[in-house]
Amino acid sequence: LTAATLAPSRRARAGEWMASVARPYAAQPLVASGILSTAPTELRLQVAARLHEGHDGGAIVNQDGELLAIATVAPVVPTPGQFVRESGIGFACALDALREELS
Repeated sequence: LTAATLAPSRRARAGEWMASVARPYAAQPLVASGILSTAPTELRLQVAARLHEGHDGGAIVNQDGELLAIATVAPVVPTPGQFVRESGIGFACALDALREELS
């Protein structure tokens, strides 16, 4: 297993391709692709991808396979009388913010 290259999230731009990779509950790996909806703020970035709770804690990588962020939350849309459905967006903690917190 090769260590991931860390990308400076402050250089990410809205419209860039990204993918979220996760393996929830030791189940089958999940991959969702999409684009960055907004440029990273100080702490988070928004992605246009069908993320759900299984992606929390998973890697957000850019088109070069570099680690850009960690998926944190996938909002859901309550639908009366039906199951909750994914909203089609997700949020992630920008890697630059994590670096600052951990150092």
